[in-house]
Amino acid sequence: MAFRARRRLAAQGIDRSVVVVEQDVLETDPVEALALVAAQPPYGLVGNLPYAITAPIFRKFLEEEDEQPAWMLAMIQHEVAQRITANPGKLSLMAVSVQFYAEAEMLFSVEREAFDPPPQVRSAVVMLRVRDRPAVDVPSVERFFEVVRGGFRSPRKQLHNALSQGVWLPPDGAIEWLEACEIEPARRPGTLTLEEWARLAWWREEHLETYSEQAR
Repeated sequence: MAFRARRRLAAQGIDRSVVVVEQDVLETDPVEALALVAAQPPYGLVGNLPYAITAPIFRKFLEEEDEQPAWMLAMIQHEVAQRITANPGKLSLMAVSVQFYAEAEMLFSVEREAFDPPPQVRSAVVMLRVRDRPAVDVPSVERFFEVVRGGFRSPRKQLHNALSQGVWLPPDGAIEWLEACEIEPARRPGTLTLEEWARLAWWREEHLETYSEQAR
């Protein structure tokens, strides 16, 4: 693949202005990659992402501690694009994970006929504009996603049931937790806003020791 890229670039006379790095993107260190091309941040990412590794690629670069990209422009499966750009009411774990770090926008759809041969699924191009700081204030990223993952472990269940099983609370603990955060226990996980997830994370952080003892 790298050989083909270099040959095509050479044929177009632009091989000297483009550096081809043959590497597993999930193993790439952004700082080292920038150094290879003598570039400085900010930087952006452009790619046509395979469905199987779309989420891992987004997660890797959005959670990057040393050097996050300023933006990511990617062509992905249409269904996934709809999922990560969804509004509260249709949020998923992936949507919360992306929108916590970036503003996500679907730019346009790409029909199957645009490819040869046509794939089985439609595609879409999305733009992720990475935030200077996470969308909501949280006690810690780890605590926030512990709560979010717990809720989405059973996305079709009512929140009090999903959270009871997802974060190991006593029977009535989830109801008390949700009511204390002014969230209706019968709601579904996908209806919560990022602000409401953050509220749950803060409350759990403040009461973790008490509830850990009750759950034993």
